[in-house]
Order: sequence, then structure tokens, then C-alpha cells
Amino acid sequence: MTYHVIIVGGGMAGLAAAHTLTHLGRKVAILEASPQLGGRAFHLTQDKSLASRIGALSIQSKESQSINPLQGLLQRHRIKTKALTALNSETFDTQGNKVSLSELHASLDPEYHKALMRIQDAKRQQRKTFPSLSEILNFDEIKGLAVAKTDSPAYWARKFITATITQHTGAPLHEVSLLELMQDELGNAEDSAIIGGSYKLIEALLKEAEATGNLTLQINTKVMKVQQTKDKTRETESSAREKPENSMKPENLVVVFDQAGNRYEANAVIIAVPFSVLKKGVIQFIPELSVAKQTALNHFGVAAYNSVALEFESVFWDETVDYLFPNGPDIEDWPQYLNASHCLKDKKPLLIAQFSGERARFGNKPDAVIIEEALAPLKRVYGDAVTPLKSYHISRFDVDPNILGGSLYCSKKNSSEDFAALCKSENACYFAGDYTYAKRHGRLESAFESGLQSGLEVDVYLAYLEELELLRKETRRPKR
Repeated sequence: MTYHVIIVGGGMAGLAAAHTLTHLGRKVAILEASPQLGGRAFHLTQDKSLASRIGALSIQSKESQSINPLQGLLQRHRIKTKALTALNSETFDTQGNKVSLSELHASLDPEYHKALMRIQDAKRQQRKTFPSLSEILNFDEIKGLAVAKTDSPAYWARKFITATITQHTGAPLHEVSLLELMQDELGNAEDSAIIGGSYKLIEALLKEAEATGNLTLQINTKVMKVQQTKDKTRETESSAREKPENSMKPENLVVVFDQAGNRYEANAVIIAVPFSVLKKGVIQFIPELSVAKQTALNHFGVAAYNSVALEFESVFWDETVDYLFPNGPDIEDWPQYLNASHCLKDKKPLLIAQFSGERARFGNKPDAVIIEEALAPLKRVYGDAVTPLKSYHISRFDVDPNILGGSLYCSKKNSSEDFAALCKSENACYFAGDYTYAKRHGRLESAFESGLQSGLEVDVYLAYLEELELLRKETRRPKR
């Protein structure tokens, strides 16, 4: 069957592109490799079982200075959110004593400022290559920031910086380059959790796209090859039969093949798979992707994020807080738990342990080991108050064949031109995903906006083809 557009990937970016194109009257097919849509979108079922997926947990808060592009969708479908702030937390020092996060942060301002100034100085320099953040920070050379005493202001300054960057990028300091901070500012905007999970956004987009009657959806359909070709016989063959409504017959044709060998035809294709799937070369492109795009794919690193949902028999923490920070003595040991009990309609006693960087590379590690790693910090500070687990769910995005990690981060190999090469279209092949937004990659909002943008770009391309076809018909018309 022939469509105007085939979208490979049914996550936030793919659905946003489909939403745009179907409302513009285009016939669209989404081919999704997984048994469900949403990719890494966070979803908690409201029955006895826990999440089928645990990924994106939040969006930028309405209180931030910029307008969240998802706000319209939230309002149309009456999706409620809850503002989150790290300051509203139960925070502990390495001895298990409760401390105030705001007071703790205030106490380390001089040392913290020294490290930030070093980063700012490095960003002002003209560079062709970019050093790693560990090279720039080089804590041991910054007077007062060398770790001398656990729980000292210098210790916490280093820990704050390390945790912030690792949680933001999904990679350790020695792997992340300065370019990451030059492209994507960490910022101070707080987040909001979507009551019931961010999968509600996926459901809302799908509902509106399907209402147009222009969407075909196929799950469990893994795309293996995308071929752009010029089919000179296409016009001749189709002239003998009635043309379907809204059909176009340009010379350029995109043919997509799935794992079963099924063939799908379109006038354009949008690749909306996770960055890591594209980097891994799971999809074969004919002709091959440009050298610039392949180079950019090789340069970026793959971020590591995973979560563990822990449902307990009862709440043993302060129910009113947004986060728990039960710190360990190691500099990189800054566990973070989202108090999801007040982000659900049924108020389950649920914590979501959020892992990033090396700690998030679960691989094929047994469930029991991961659960113990998630529970250990809680037991360290809450002791016998920790109630037994009722159920749990572990995300394994790093080994999921349809995700393979997900987002990107800037490595020392990257140049400032790589982002432009990464998102550039190649003939009738367009790209959508959070990774195409240099300033805010790795967020649901970025994936959403990239889908809207690619949808509009493809519609302009299709309109161009339609105009071209009209001109061809005019030139073929016999002169009187």
C-alpha cells in the first residue's frame, strides 16, 4: 500500500509528526517495532500490576519562564500535573542524618562557584575540539575542592556538580565534553510529573491523529531497510487503473521493508527511532546516509538511564516530599528517588529509583542484584522502617533491542557541526527525535517539537511534489 508518509517509530516524536501530517490531510503509516507505542514514555497501570515501562518521568513545569509546547495537549485532554522541586525532599548526609538541601547548598557556595567559573572560562575560549568536563573541572587542582573530608563543604560542592551533570547527561564526567554544556544549558527550571504517567500524552496524540481517519498504525513491525529510488515505471503502471484518493506519483519513491519482508511505499519517510538505534545501524539505508551524518552518529555517545519502580507494603518516608536523597560516601553515590505515591490516582506507596551513567547500565544483571542496589541506600538511612516490597518493575533500556539506550551526549569526538548534520534531511528521508534539538535534547518536549517540525517540513516537501506534478501535466497538455 502507498502512503504519503511512513513514520518509523511510534514514540513521542513519531506521534507528534503523525498528528501534524494527518491533520493536514496526509495519509500516514506509523511502523512501531515494539508491542506498544510510547518508547520510553512513563506509564503506570492503575491495576494490581506495576509499570509496563518506566522512562520519561516529567516535563518542564508550567512555572518556568518559557511556555511548555505540550501545554495545549494537556489542557485539551484535561491531563493533570504536579510540580516537582528537588528542594522539597528528604535529604541525608553520608552518616544517615537528615539535612536541609537548601541549607546544604548554601554552605558550599564559595567552592561551588569556583568550579562553575572554571566551566564558564572554558566556554569563552575559541575551540575546534572540546575537552571532557573532568579535564576542565580537575577538582584536585581547584583549591578547596579536593576531597579531604567527607561531608565537608568541599566534598558536597564536588558531589553536587558530579551528580547534576551525570543525572543530566546520563554519562560520567570523563566521557562528557564541554560541548554538552555549550549546547544544552543545565538551567534551574523545575519539572512537573504527569498524574498517571507521561504515557497519557501518547494516548492523547494517538486519539487526535486517529480521529482524522488518515492514520494507519502497525505495532510489532520492525523496519530493517529504507530505500529511496526513482521508479520510472510507476507512472505508466498506475495509469491503467483508477488512482486512489490523494495519491501522488512523483519520480522519487521511498520503499520501506520490515523484518518479515513486507514492503511499504511512500513519498517520504520520517525516521523517529531513538538515537541509539540509528547509531547502531539497525536500519539499512539505500543510498547510505551521508558521510557527515554517519560521522556525527559515531561521534555522539549513548546516554544511560534506567529506573526501578518499588511498590512497598506501606509508606515509610515523608509522604509530602517530591524526592528522597539517601546519600552514600562515594562522590558519585547520590541516589535519587521520585516519590511517585502522590503522582498516581490510587496513591500507591511507590518510589522510583532513578539511575544514570555507569550505574544505569543494567545489561543482563539479575533482577535480585538490581533490586538490592535500589534498596540498599534506603535501608542505610531508614533502617528497619523500610517495609517489604509488594512488587517492582525494572526498565532495561540499555539492552532493549528497540531502544538500546535512547538519548545522546556530546563526547570529546564531537564538533559543533555534528548536531546540524544529525538532524538534516536526506532527499525524501527526514529525522525526528529529542536528539535533533541541540539546546534541549533528552526531553519529552524536545521530541514533541521535533515531530511537529518534521511533520511541517514533510508537508512542504509533499506540496512541492504536487506543484511539480501539476507543472508536468501542463507541459504534456497538447497545444491548440
